[in-house]
Amino acid sequence: MQNFRVPLALICYVQMIDMPFPTKRIRLRFMERISFEDALKKLEAIVNKLEDGSVSLEESVSLYEEGMKLSKHCSEILEKAELRIDKVNQEQIT
Repeated sequence: MQNFRVPLALICYVQMIDMPFPTKRIRLRFMERISFEDALKKLEAIVNKLEDGSVSLEESVSLYEEGMKLSKHCSEILEKAELRIDKVNQEQIT
């Protein structure tokens, strides 16, 4: 039988779907693994939920917190990409 490992990000995502308010540990692990594109999609979904006004105040606050974390995560990824591009450009000059 072949050894099959499920990626941690997938496990965390499934757990987040099943839990209305996922634990901080799960959110942190998920955030470490989520790609820029997936984080941006999730952030857009949060913004849409908040804009349509269909969630309670408590859920709105939770979504806002999650959105801010996703936004920070996206910014960090973009900063790293910018540094890599700068490094490549500098190597081309020298």
